[in-house]
Amino acid sequence: MEDAEDWDELDPLIADYNRSRMVAFKNTLLEEGVYLPHQIWNFKTTLVLFFAFIKKTLQDVFLFDDLETVHQSFKAIMHKFIFKHRDIDDEIVNDIYTSLALFYSFLSRCKLAADSVYRDFLRDIESMKP
Repeated sequence: MEDAEDWDELDPLIADYNRSRMVAFKNTLLEEGVYLPHQIWNFKTTLVLFFAFIKKTLQDVFLFDDLETVHQSFKAIMHKFIFKHRDIDDEIVNDIYTSLALFYSFLSRCKLAADSVYRDFLRDIESMKP
């Protein structure tokens, strides 16, 4: 990309790409029937808000399915998130962890994220849980 105009053209494509991943995730959870619709809505909302924070923190193009970037930066991102939102409690942190684990599990099952990276990520976030 050579100039800002090129990036401006890319933004709607990235938004559509990310939105399609989120719709597929939500629909898959609905079809599986393990979670109630309001729980799925909570997972989706948590992810969208947290991914927006990641994008702002990274100040770069961010695809929701970029598990390697999330994994590598997760500890620093969580520290920044907690520092910015000083009133974060264990429930909110657990909602983030659960939503991320479900989303990347979905991507791993769909072969859109490497199983080994997903397992490493899951192990690492479990060790950071409050």
